[in-house]
Amino acid sequence: MPGNRPYSGERFRELLLYIAERMEQTGHVGRGRIKLAKLLWLCDFEAYLKLGRSITGAQYHKDNLGPSPRAELLEARTLNPATEFAYEPGFDKQKLPVAKRPPHLALFEQREISLAAEVVDRYRQWTTDRLVHQIAHEHPGFKTVGFGKPVPYESVFVSTDPPPDRAVQRGRELVSDGRWGDIPF
Repeated sequence: MPGNRPYSGERFRELLLYIAERMEQTGHVGRGRIKLAKLLWLCDFEAYLKLGRSITGAQYHKDNLGPSPRAELLEARTLNPATEFAYEPGFDKQKLPVAKRPPHLALFEQREISLAAEVVDRYRQWTTDRLVHQIAHEHPGFKTVGFGKPVPYESVFVSTDPPPDRAVQRGRELVSDGRWGDIPF
């Protein structure tokens, strides 16, 4: 089982800059603060699944819009809004994340940057609403924790697919035969 890395505010800030810059460069649909937060979550959780640990070590909590990084607003405030990063007025009430300097990519392994680029590019045409309702709200970790609670990284290993019919049938057979407890794990 993978282990997670300790939280790094520096890595979090640089990933935030990387995603904001890439969203702007590639013309992301719905390029706002909430979409940035969902992309940070997706990058960290997919890294945990594929690389064995997250990119930033950030904790994500369940809120109305899915898993959200509590560190996002705090870390964004540590960046100089004139020269590094700012949330600028955008559409409706949404704030647009704007990277004002390139991220320091030397902090990351190449495979982490490649994974982040793939995740960010995958959702380029997705609206924030679609990302929230079709991905975030359907994530097993989101579904299993209470409001405000941390979403466990290990939830990436929980399938949302129903079990195969044969497995369900076999389970019913074992229960009806009274042998459910005989299964070695």
